Amino acid sequence: MANIYKRGQRWWGRVQRNGRDYRESLKTTSQSIARQRLIEWLDRLDDPDCSKEARKTYREVAGDTARWFADMPGHPVVNKITGYNRSNITLAEGLVYFVSDGRAVKIGWALDGKERVKILQIGNSGTLNLLGTIKGSRGLERGLHKHFKRNRLRGEWFKPTKRFVEVITSIIEFENAAERER
Repeated sequence: MANIYKRGQRWWGRVQRNGRDYRESLKTTSQSIARQRLIEWLDRLDDPDCSKEARKTYREVAGDTARWFADMPGHPVVNKITGYNRSNITLAEGLVYFVSDGRAVKIGWALDGKERVKILQIGNSGTLNLLGTIKGSRGLERGLHKHFKRNRLRGEWFKPTKRFVEVITSIIEFENAAERER
């Protein structure tokens, strides 16, 4: 169970995991930003790397990696990376976005890509440009992070090598073509 609530002017998050109650200030007065930060906090809580004990076996994690890409059926690069074909898996809906500051590209997940860029711009001295968005889950975002781990500069920021740009452009164009057909 997870929810947000207002305490004074600030929004707070409350999560119950394994019979324990966790609360954290989401450090915002905006409800929409609070919802986004709650999702990010839930990701951190659920991240096995942040846990003291493993929650999944290696095989379970490997299976999850393949399913992360399942929400982009038919894209040749994604199929080549995973060798996985779409099955009846329902994943959290949202957008995987690609943002550039001119030196690096951020791969992130949000409910609203344009709103997320506005939030990121607050903490960035350079101008951020939204390169594109694709429909996808947080799992797809993580899968792209793993695929481009050699390009990682820090966190969700990646060095835009020629191959990196080709793959990202291909994925965005594929998604745009699929959207036009719908």
